[in-house]
Amino acid sequence: MHSQSEGVIWESSPSHWTEFGTHLKCSVILIVIPTASFILFHFYLKNTRFRHHLLYWLLVAGLVLWPLMRIFWIRLRTKSIRWTLSSDRLTRTFGVFSHQTDNLDLYRVQDMYLLQPFILRMVGCGWVKLLTTDKTDKDMWVGAIKDPTEFYELIRKHVNQCRLRVGVREVDTG
Repeated sequence: MHSQSEGVIWESSPSHWTEFGTHLKCSVILIVIPTASFILFHFYLKNTRFRHHLLYWLLVAGLVLWPLMRIFWIRLRTKSIRWTLSSDRLTRTFGVFSHQTDNLDLYRVQDMYLLQPFILRMVGCGWVKLLTTDKTDKDMWVGAIKDPTEFYELIRKHVNQCRLRVGVREVDTG
């Protein structure tokens, strides 16, 4: 991936806090479905001629397994994203079964800004958006990383160093 001259300066994965809403919904489902199922069975179905108890509980188990599998998949997918910053490029590797790698040469970064939504700011995370001249990634979001201000300053420094080293200058025509 990175040559020996390009040592790794920074490496990170996104925080799982970006999926807080989904985790919360799945947690509520995990509480509501078993509780409602128990109440329905205990107070209604148990006293009737309902003969499909096994089928009923298999259905309940399936409804409980769905949010558990969803949480597991989201955590696995989020954990599979890896950001690596070297002196010349920013690399994003992602994918659970098949991996894809995107590289952004740092001299292509035109502008950047820092975004820290309330929930992420409370846990020390945030997003950095890079506006680039790259053909595949015009806007690259480095998402939900720990200490985004440090990364923002680090990438700004290395973008400027890379531009000087490569000899790239930005010309405003407006």
